[in-house]
Amino acid sequence: MDGEMRAIVENLQAQQNRLDKRLDSFDTLAKELNSTMSKLTLAVEKLASRQDRTEEKVEEISQAVREMKEKPVKRLDGAFTAFLSALIGALVAAFFALMKMPK
Repeated sequence: MDGEMRAIVENLQAQQNRLDKRLDSFDTLAKELNSTMSKLTLAVEKLASRQDRTEEKVEEISQAVREMKEKPVKRLDGAFTAFLSALIGALVAAFFALMKMPK
């Protein structure tokens, strides 16, 4: 009976050793996974930050394009106003010139 007990105890110790090795292996794997997740989190944060900056730059470029589109229209408006002013001035001058002409 003593030999049977010893075999059972040895068998249990062997199983315990295998379980300890598996546990150590899982512990190492968990640490590696945790490290990888930390790196992934940092990478995602950097990408989000870059995306925010990209969106800001796109908005700045869009604003600049809108301003560039408006400049020719403002110039045309100014030219049209100057033309109308000159035309009206010429008509008024012609009217007064005709009024002063002797009959």
